[in-house]
Amino acid sequence: MNTFLHQPRLPAGELVRSLRACFSRARPERATTAAGVEVIGVSVARERVRDVWEEWRGRHGETGW
Repeated sequence: MNTFLHQPRLPAGELVRSLRACFSRARPERATTAAGVEVIGVSVARERVRDVWEEWRGRHGETGW
């Protein structure tokens, strides 16, 4: 079940492939919240967290995630 207001433009599998390409040393993780919303993330070095968050948040318009 997904509770997105709008379906993501980029399917989850494509997002995972994109994350693998950008973060070749980390394995993307997929989980589902108690509310049924799928979450996809990747572990990054502490000093990169803010930069990575801002970059991928900026891509929301193209990915929908």
